[in-house]
Amino acid sequence: MINGNETPPPKTKRRIWIKRLAVFTCLVIFTGILSLPLCAGFYGRTLLRRCHPAEALDYLAIALKFHPWWVQAQSDACSAARQTGNHQLAWNHLEKLEERLGGIAPECILHWEMIHASMGDLQTVEVDLLDRWRRGGPESHEIACALVEGYIRMFRLPDALALTGDWLDREPGSLKVLLLRAQTWHRSHSPDNAVESLQEVVAIDPTQSECRLQLALSLLDKARYDEALKHLDFLSEKGKMDGLIESRRARCLHMIGREAQARTLLEKASQTLPDDYRLYSTLGQIELLTGHNEEAEVAFKKTLAIQETDYLANFSLSQALKRQGKNEESKAFLDRAEKIKTTLERLNEITSTAISQRPLDAALHRELGDIFTFLGQTESAKRWHMSAKRLDPNSPVQTLP
Repeated sequence: MINGNETPPPKTKRRIWIKRLAVFTCLVIFTGILSLPLCAGFYGRTLLRRCHPAEALDYLAIALKFHPWWVQAQSDACSAARQTGNHQLAWNHLEKLEERLGGIAPECILHWEMIHASMGDLQTVEVDLLDRWRRGGPESHEIACALVEGYIRMFRLPDALALTGDWLDREPGSLKVLLLRAQTWHRSHSPDNAVESLQEVVAIDPTQSECRLQLALSLLDKARYDEALKHLDFLSEKGKMDGLIESRRARCLHMIGREAQARTLLEKASQTLPDDYRLYSTLGQIELLTGHNEEAEVAFKKTLAIQETDYLANFSLSQALKRQGKNEESKAFLDRAEKIKTTLERLNEITSTAISQRPLDAALHRELGDIFTFLGQTESAKRWHMSAKRLDPNSPVQTLP
């Protein structure tokens, strides 16, 4: 005994520190479990406000895995899924939001209407959403977003441009409005307006990958290959390999005289993406332009084995066969190309003018479904056939031969 205190033995001291360390470790782990998903959720909400819905959805999913009771995160996840075009996931988040709110709350009804609008099912919700938009309020930004998404999906491009114009008057410089307006111009096949609008968005936010890709494609339409290549190179370096990007990069390289690089790029890309018809189609074009008709034939037949309704591949294959004296086979592919061309011209006629003038014409919706069936675009075909049925339940669903 020294001053009435007994010094604990060394083993007892170690046990005490081990217990303290264990408690501290458990506390850190528990805090991490609670706080890190919360941080992911807040970051996801920030990404959504910055117009990165796909990335936002990933972080919000992490947050909701640990905190499914988080109502605002559930609501934001619903919006993010809708903006990425994943409507089934948006419906799933809406169902969970209804569970958290204990029934069909006004917020749930609004999400329900916006998902329908974004899907293109506008006839039942458009009037109410436009009325809400005109009244203003904190939800008007999201409402306008859903309406424009639906207008673009249903090729009602004049309506999309009109609404984004009014939206810009209300929110000048808003990145979301500029982004949707740029996408509308790109969809309308107006390269001059598209390039100007898309460049404005990329200048504000260089991380808008989809917008940058649309800009590159619009520059390609204007034969501005050097400029398009810079954007495509940027996308190729920053993301995973994509057949559309690589095929367009190769096209740019060939058009500016760098044929060897274009061939090397296509060879490497086709090893990684062996089922991407766009790579073989681009290779076929290079072979055809350089007089290698037999090699072009092989490349185009690979293209058509994957995508038989590709117009350019059918037409180009007929040219390659004709140069080799295979006239009968050439004519068969030329006839198919002409049929596809006629179908695409009708598609352009409907989507550029007719559908905007008669948006509730069930016959037009059914015809679009038939066209997309013929082109092998099954998801688009199903959507337009379902839309025709909603407009006219007695409308027969036909399929082009």
